[in-house]
Amino acid sequence: MQLGLLTLPDAGGWAAQAKVGQISSIIETPFAMYLFRIDSVQPAGVPSLAQAKDTVTEAVRGEKKRVEARKLGQQLVKQLDGGATLAQAAAAMKLPHEVYGPFARLSSRSVTRPSPARLSDWPRGSTAA
Repeated sequence: MQLGLLTLPDAGGWAAQAKVGQISSIIETPFAMYLFRIDSVQPAGVPSLAQAKDTVTEAVRGEKKRVEARKLGQQLVKQLDGGATLAQAAAAMKLPHEVYGPFARLSSRSVTRPSPARLSDWPRGSTAA
């Protein structure tokens, strides 16, 4: 299984025969050693709508967020290509903008207020911190 630049060993054959709670033998690769454990087993087949609803809802919500983020990014690039500075483009789009730096490895600016976990939690037209 490919996960970014990392290749994980395929434990599917072992998992198909293993019982809940069983742990695989050590699988060694050039970069790491792996152990797999069966925590639960789901019956084969198509899940009911009730079982799949939360997963499907999150997938659709995530896709909508990616589409909106891409649109915002494209609008921002268009503003920047038109000659606007990042501060001007952010202001025109009512996005938060803050200048940090210059950065040095010896010191860093402390953040006085944590950033919201989601972009939708930022108040429109405000700045971070």
